[in-house]
This record gives sequence, C-alpha cells and structure tokens, in this order.
Amino acid sequence: MVRLYCSSQIQKSRQEHAFGDHGSMKITADFHIHSRYSWDGHNTIEELVQAALRKGLNAIAITDHDDNRSHAVLKRLQPEFPNITLIPGIEFTAKEGHILGLGEMEPLSKKTPGEEVIDHIRDNNGVAIIAHPFDRLRSGAGKISLEWKPDAIEVLNASTLIPLFNRKARIVAQKKGIPTTGSSDAHRVSEVGTARTGLDVSENQLEAIFEAIRRGPLLPEGKRIGIVQKTYRFTLRKLGLHQR
Repeated sequence: MVRLYCSSQIQKSRQEHAFGDHGSMKITADFHIHSRYSWDGHNTIEELVQAALRKGLNAIAITDHDDNRSHAVLKRLQPEFPNITLIPGIEFTAKEGHILGLGEMEPLSKKTPGEEVIDHIRDNNGVAIIAHPFDRLRSGAGKISLEWKPDAIEVLNASTLIPLFNRKARIVAQKKGIPTTGSSDAHRVSEVGTARTGLDVSENQLEAIFEAIRRGPLLPEGKRIGIVQKTYRFTLRKLGLHQR
C-alpha cells in the first residue's frame, strides 16, 4: 500500500527531540480527536494519523463518542507508523458532561454518573481527563468534575467557541494543582494539532505518556479553531442538519 506522506514529513517526525533533565524527552500530543466512528467525525483514522505526522505531532489519541471501534484499528496501524504513538481512547458522555478516557477499555451507557466513569477508566489502567469542563455549549461537566480527582483537565480546547470557557478551566485547574492539557477536539484532518500538549516523557511509548500526564506538569499550547468555521458547524449540529 502506498502511503500518503512524503519523505520530508517522515524526516520531520523523526527529528531529534530536545531532552530535558534526567534524560527526559519532550514531545507534543493531541489527546482529543474524533474519527468517522463518531457521529460528527469526517475522516478515517489513517487520514488523521497522516495529518498528525504532517504537523509534527509525536502522539495522538482517538477519542470517539462512546465508541471504541477505533482501538482495533489503532493497534493494527501502530506498526506501520513507528514514529508516532497511537493512543486508544473514548469520549464518554457521562451524566454530568464529557470525560476523556485514554487507554483500551469498553464504552459505558450514556449518562453514566461521572464518578463511575472515572472509576471505570482507572479500573482499566487508563487516564481520565475532563473535556472542556466549563463549556456550557458542549456538555461541560463543571466544577463537580473536580471532586472526581481526574488525572488532568482540558484547559485549551481548540473547538471551544468562547475563550472564557477555556480560561475558567485553566484558572480552576491551577488553583487545584491538577495537570492541564490542550487538545484540538478535531473532527476533521484540518483541525488536528490546532491545540496540543507538550510533555516530558522517558520514552515516546504509551505507558510513559500516561505516567507523564499523571505526574505533570504539562504545557497546553496552540490556538482555537476559527470562530466562523466552528459557529457554522455548531449551528448545523444544533439544527440537526449536520452531514459528513
């Protein structure tokens, strides 16, 4: 099979990383991406991986809505893409709001209480990240999510329409001393890596990444997706007119 990325893109993904103290490796990751397995996703997983490589990401998580069909695909693709770590995940629709579970696990019934979702993620040795917690337009779980003691809080969500929602998440996370992440919440290849997380890892492997998230600190970086594009798509979804 002919791959779509060029030699320069491969070279970029293989570039030497800057090493921090104690031999740690600095990488960038996007922990919140949707594929076609999400009702509102547009692209195949392989297309999303290609986009991540083009943008120089070292790791990505596919977190489809209440669906884990991506997990088997990621496992199959990983040997073909040795220069990027492919992380299985799910975006759970908990009773109180959305929660990202990084790791291989089964989906739960929608509206399962958030505390039970966190327990489920931990029972599967996964990482629990509260997605866009103060985004009132997109099922943010709010302050109650802090009581569940998540591993991290998403404070830079590129798909959030109103900057205040991200700022509030950052302020609350800093006050509580909880690690903070940045992610694209991408639903198409053009959005992958718009926001991302910088982190120090011992190696670019799944368990080392999970350990780094739990330990912190993390560096959310990037920007939000264009307000015009996101408003248009958000309006279509609310009107039930969204199409792939």
